[in-house]
Amino acid sequence: MGLALLPLFHVGGLLGSVLPVLFIGGTVVLQARFDAKETLRLIQAHKVQGMVAVPAIYQFLAAHPDFATTDLSSLVVLTSGGAPLPLHTIEVYRQRGVLFRQGYGLTEASAGVTGMDPQDCFTHAGSVGKAVHFVSLRIVDDQGADVPPGARGELWVRGPNVMAGYWNRPEETAKVLVDGWLRTGDAASRDEAGYVTIYGRQKEMIISGGENIYPAELENALAEHAGVAEATVFGVPDATWGQRPVAFVAARPGQVLTAAELAAFLEERLARFKLPREFHLVPALPRSAAGKVLQDELRKLLSQ
Repeated sequence: MGLALLPLFHVGGLLGSVLPVLFIGGTVVLQARFDAKETLRLIQAHKVQGMVAVPAIYQFLAAHPDFATTDLSSLVVLTSGGAPLPLHTIEVYRQRGVLFRQGYGLTEASAGVTGMDPQDCFTHAGSVGKAVHFVSLRIVDDQGADVPPGARGELWVRGPNVMAGYWNRPEETAKVLVDGWLRTGDAASRDEAGYVTIYGRQKEMIISGGENIYPAELENALAEHAGVAEATVFGVPDATWGQRPVAFVAARPGQVLTAAELAAFLEERLARFKLPREFHLVPALPRSAAGKVLQDELRKLLSQ
């Protein structure tokens, strides 16, 4: 029994949640719109065995008052994707007897690119795992040359799952397909054992005073704060530094956060040049139906 709560027009909803379950003869429970209380009720009522969601959804479920009393014994494994899953979230679910699988993918690669089993989620927290079967990966520099293990570059993907091209968009296709390799546009690194870490979209990388700042690194650090429910970081123009990072943060229910507290928390974990120059506290982050943060809406708030 699977639960599908991601939109079916999204690769994670159709290819991640629905078709795999149907292929093995299973049943899928469809939830029209995510609501933490309703999701927990459906899991218990239908004895759901698995689901696919983004980390924010799992964090919302864990923060809901019903989480502690909902019967989760039917869950075999939960699958997380779309962003790194914080270690403290993994631990909260493990205390309830539920384990995670994680992975990375994108629509142009028919979703699946990397994966990792529950044990790896602890031993390689922050990683998205290794390449799945039949998929080859490269981490390349701006000239398209492979970088050494541990170095950051753009993630390229090749395999039978990679698209043939964008429909009737040959110019856009030529930008992302190079000799059979798909240029994902994601900044990443790979260690000696083959585990991949994603740092975010290259175009979203913040260059402040000549230093590269990856928003995902700051977001993951903020997620470690016990009072933070969710956070997003992006760059805005700065007359002195070129760009400066700003953070939007939502607190967990019953928690009160301050900008000074968050700044001090990050100072213990990150280099000073990476620290956000502004912290904006909001009730919740605006998200799309697929669970992605709508940063354009937050940029509009800044402009106002």
